[in-house]
Amino acid sequence: MSKSDEWETPPELFELICARQNGGFLLDAAATVANRKAPKHLTDGLNMPWVAFTWCNPPYSQLPQWTAKARAEAERGHPSTLLIPAYTDTGWWQDNVLGASTITFLTGRVTFWEDGKPGKWTARFPSVVVEFNPQNLFNPREPLVSWWDWKREWKSRLANQTA
Repeated sequence: MSKSDEWETPPELFELICARQNGGFLLDAAATVANRKAPKHLTDGLNMPWVAFTWCNPPYSQLPQWTAKARAEAERGHPSTLLIPAYTDTGWWQDNVLGASTITFLTGRVTFWEDGKPGKWTARFPSVVVEFNPQNLFNPREPLVSWWDWKREWKSRLANQTA
């Protein structure tokens, strides 16, 4: 296992998330030039404002800070979507994620990328896509919750492209 905290979002998962959002993101809040997923990116997104439709696959060593930042930015009118582990028993999940607009649990484990190619292992944890939308932030503990078989959707999309 890598000791790095920089794991890239798999491109096929990101493409499907963008399709579900009806378009791409304008800002990647936790990226390098090499792995950014949006035209603009921040290398220090915790300390900078998110003033655009933001994507964030944050360093998992700082999940309490990143989820709090996403919620605070939504309260200021800036929407964001995060890819994070489904650690539902943690305080930061209870405090920040349960106040999100939507929580989408991903079926199966994600194989994150490293240095521009798929990693050797799948994640040891389930993952979720969490949306913080200023127009429909719900009361705490009442987000819209769903499950998504994104791998099946990706396979279907590939099959349709070759048919």
